[in-house]
Amino acid sequence: MQPSAELRWFWPNTLPTEVQAWYFAAETVGGGGLRRDEYFIGSGHSELGIKRRDVRPENPTPLIEIKGLVDVIKPGLELRSGNAGLELWSKWACSGIDFSAGNSLYLNKRRWLRKFSISGQIITEVPLDIMEKPLDANVVLPFEGCNVELTKVALDGSAETEWFTFGLEAFGPLHSVLHNLRQTSQHLKIGSLSDLSPEHQMSYPAWLKLVTKQ
Repeated sequence: MQPSAELRWFWPNTLPTEVQAWYFAAETVGGGGLRRDEYFIGSGHSELGIKRRDVRPENPTPLIEIKGLVDVIKPGLELRSGNAGLELWSKWACSGIDFSAGNSLYLNKRRWLRKFSISGQIITEVPLDIMEKPLDANVVLPFEGCNVELTKVALDGSAETEWFTFGLEAFGPLHSVLHNLRQTSQHLKIGSLSDLSPEHQMSYPAWLKLVTKQ
């Protein structure tokens, strides 16, 4: 089991200029490569996500991941546009799920990533390379911290609409992930961004339910 505490927003077609400028002002951003994930869409639930990560010919055994919503913490984080509930999730790696019966779809993703290490009240950023690995080869990836990502997403075979998603995903032991999310949000002054409105806040499963009209 891998717990996480998360905040996420989605926008169709255009990423808000304020969010884009703020995110890429950092010189520590890594990633930017393409990835293709396959999502199971048979459940119709916004509280459950099932996917195969990075499905490519050169990756013969992609990881299957189940992700379930545990709780929504309210009041959560105070933003300029209102209060955002903090979502508590858990992930499990598994096998044996049939993706071959027409009950899945592919998402093409280009993701940029910032990674923060957290120890108590101390938070430090780990500069990343294009492969999302530490620029300093001597740096070990943190056990506790928060990923802050910006991703361009498109449904496979559809050129009509691209989506952009901005999200924070805190990781570590269950007892600390909410603290890690709040700590990172405060450190980055997320509450000062005006485009993080409640109507755009949703998880990947909720967004998939929206775009597939399940």
